[in-house]
Amino acid sequence: MPKRKGATTRTAPKAATAAANKRAKAAAIAAEYARVDTPASATLSKKVPPTDSLETAKWNSTTCSKWFDHYRDDHDPSLIGPDGIIRHASSVLCQELDVSPESVQVLMFAYKLQARRMGFFQKDAWMSGMQKLDCDSNAKLKKKLPMLAKEIDDPDAFKRLYQWTFEWAKATDAVTPPKCLDVDIATSLWKLMMTSPRFHHVDSFLKYLQVMRPVKVVNKDQWTNWLEFSKSIDHSLEGYDSHSAWPTLLDNYVEWYKVPVGS
Repeated sequence: MPKRKGATTRTAPKAATAAANKRAKAAAIAAEYARVDTPASATLSKKVPPTDSLETAKWNSTTCSKWFDHYRDDHDPSLIGPDGIIRHASSVLCQELDVSPESVQVLMFAYKLQARRMGFFQKDAWMSGMQKLDCDSNAKLKKKLPMLAKEIDDPDAFKRLYQWTFEWAKATDAVTPPKCLDVDIATSLWKLMMTSPRFHHVDSFLKYLQVMRPVKVVNKDQWTNWLEFSKSIDHSLEGYDSHSAWPTLLDNYVEWYKVPVGS
């Protein structure tokens, strides 16, 4: 049966309109994605860090605050917790800084911010610490991290860091914080911090703790004296006096160290 004259001319405008609508919808979706992917978009108040293109600009409190908000905890906006530091699926602070969470750079970073406990950054400490570092973006902080890591080469700076680390690592959210540090955490920190040749016995002392398991926790006296022992007593044990006021943990280590391997 022949088609009625004019049927095609009535269908064509509808097809053209539908195609135009599809193109318009696709363009709108593309524009929306482009808007979301733009860090400078004013519509993203929390989850987009400040742009790093102004890395030479003067420190800005508003920019720094927005930077903090990008990583802040969803349940407590006054702090950045472990999720914001190492586990956040879309934007991880350590990942964006190209550093390992178990690195000297991150330890020094926490020290400079005077973080109050391991795995957390409070906003007030973040703001004051970043102002001192003159950082309000990932790009600025990333440039500072190598310099921070080198500070531990200075003996006095290292001692201050070392003393602070004990309090920081054992702190919890408990009303009464523990007095001692878990030995496994202490071991990890010593392995991280004490890589310089000026520290003696590090490998053998850590092996002693691992093999013999003489203690479950490390107290402040043991923590402090281990630093002095590692600096002043070399592998020949020259200068070691069993009658000196070393903690029992170190005296027992020396007795273990004297015994030849395999005996």
